[in-house]
Amino acid sequence: MPVVSPAVKDFSELALERAVNEIVEAKIPFVPFVMTERDGHREFHRFATERLEQSTGAARHFLRISTGYDRALIAWDGFVTVGGKITDAVLVEISEAGAETSTIVARRYRRRLFRTPIALEGSIAVGEGHPLF
Repeated sequence: MPVVSPAVKDFSELALERAVNEIVEAKIPFVPFVMTERDGHREFHRFATERLEQSTGAARHFLRISTGYDRALIAWDGFVTVGGKITDAVLVEISEAGAETSTIVARRYRRRLFRTPIALEGSIAVGEGHPLF
């Protein structure tokens, strides 16, 4: 994993916290979102499409055609494998202007039968991707 700036770490943790809270507190499916930052100003965009699985693609397209951000991220609900076990997780991919790669992190949660999901402690590094913008 590349070394990330404190601003990237803080921004990704903010998004992970928001996303996990939405899953734990909501009774509806999680809808992917994008957060952007330019000159200290942050914006939030949600991407609900006709088919939920297309929402992440719409969010990625939005970022690809955008310019001028200091950093941007996309958050979606998915899975990670830890210790050979597949776990529900919120994933965040974040890019910083001028970086050669994006960074992907996750926060796990556990679904419980007939009860609300619970968040598991800590974020985990997942890997790298292509820059988002």
